Amino acid sequence: MSPFSERLSEAVLRCQSPLCVGIDPHLDRLPGGSDDEADSVPFEETWGADARRAVQAGRALHFGEAIVEAVAGKVPAVKPQFAFFEALGAPGMVALSRLCRHARAHDLLVIGDGKRGDIASTAAAYAASQLGEDAPFPCDAATVAPYLGPDSMGPWLECVDHTQAGMFVLVRTSNPGSGWQADIFRKVAAWVEEASARRVGPNGLGPVGAVVGATHPALLAEMRAEMTHSWLLLPGFGAQGATAGDTKGAFRPDGLGALVVGARALTFPDAKNAAWEADPRTFVAAKVDEANRALRSVLGW
Repeated sequence: MSPFSERLSEAVLRCQSPLCVGIDPHLDRLPGGSDDEADSVPFEETWGADARRAVQAGRALHFGEAIVEAVAGKVPAVKPQFAFFEALGAPGMVALSRLCRHARAHDLLVIGDGKRGDIASTAAAYAASQLGEDAPFPCDAATVAPYLGPDSMGPWLECVDHTQAGMFVLVRTSNPGSGWQADIFRKVAAWVEEASARRVGPNGLGPVGAVVGATHPALLAEMRAEMTHSWLLLPGFGAQGATAGDTKGAFRPDGLGALVVGARALTFPDAKNAAWEADPRTFVAAKVDEANRALRSVLGW
């Protein structure tokens, strides 16, 4: 398998898109069905006390699979948010595992969004669960919380080296409270750049990237200049207010170096939508096409 950075570059250029679609199955907004419809459970196991969660997990899986099928060939990557599946217990974890495999079967890179942050053997176990050779939740890259210091990132880096995977470290997130990170985020950015530069591939980018919110457009150009060998993962596009134009500073002149994350704005309608309820795929595909046109215009593609 080629290194993550090379796979990502190839996928971005193949799709002519720097868009990563987030899969966030909010239970109260999922289309179709009911939590009481046992026949919607796509699993053979008997869940007993978890039967209701199994139905919910089935709905989450169906929704995630619909997104995958709608965006395959249009974008390079998807980003399932682990928390929505973990909240559904064991059935949710089965659904997450199947969704990751379904996305990879459709030639999409999978970025696992779990934002794990721990040290030593615990961090190694987290890394193995997503990036290991036989990972139960197979991902091409994962988001990592760095706030226990380099000790929390080292085990992930070892796994990245071993399996040719990638990692995105939280540097300056998209939420309004991210100002709390102001006294440390540049130190984290420097660690990311050093780690990636030591593993740089033919495209001039390495496997260690940074999460930097698209809601901080003035900061993106600074981060691009400071992290010349690192991919930037940009949440906040759409529902959190960032536009395609806000992301321009994060890209290299060739259009590589950044992935723009859109989730709710691309996968959920603003109001009741009967067609989306029946089949989200047409709606999602149209939203992704619209976002791609805006991003291509910014990049001059």
